[in-house]
Amino acid sequence: MIVPRICLCLLALSFASNLQADVLDLYYKKTDLGGSYHYDFKLVVTNNDNSFAAGHGFNWIIFGDVASATSTLPDFVLLSETFPNPNIIFTFSSGGHNGPTFLDTVNLLTNGWLPTGVGDFVTWEGTSNFDVPDGQLLFSTLIAINGATPTDFKAAIPVPEPGLTTLLATSALFGLIRRRRNR
Repeated sequence: MIVPRICLCLLALSFASNLQADVLDLYYKKTDLGGSYHYDFKLVVTNNDNSFAAGHGFNWIIFGDVASATSTLPDFVLLSETFPNPNIIFTFSSGGHNGPTFLDTVNLLTNGWLPTGVGDFVTWEGTSNFDVPDGQLLFSTLIAINGATPTDFKAAIPVPEPGLTTLLATSALFGLIRRRRNR
């Protein structure tokens, strides 16, 4: 009877190790420049699963991430970023995770982006010749600091163009007015 219990415990641990916290969301806005694209990113501590705690941090942040293939943003050119840690550099990762990357190489396991609470964010922007379809822009955080859980191939969230949002809101408003008039 001991063997089946051990097997069940190992099975439970293997499932638990495949789980990931849902603490971060990456929002982006893509602007067509006529042959190339401008991307604005905002990485936010949203704490969707209530697992974020003070002292948690993230390092080796990859966006345009793809498993063992060419990144969806292989030619991304960084224009600006707002990481508060001056040791964070911009580079490209390759191997099991591929894409533009932010990481602190000075203190890989203890430093990186160390947000202080829910709502904290960092931003960056840049250009690429690649138009990544909505739902296919993924991001990961390979190193979790002080008990945080890494994010693995999570879809970034597109932010609609302001004109599109206004158009949708206006259409909805006219639809409500039309329904009331037809009563």
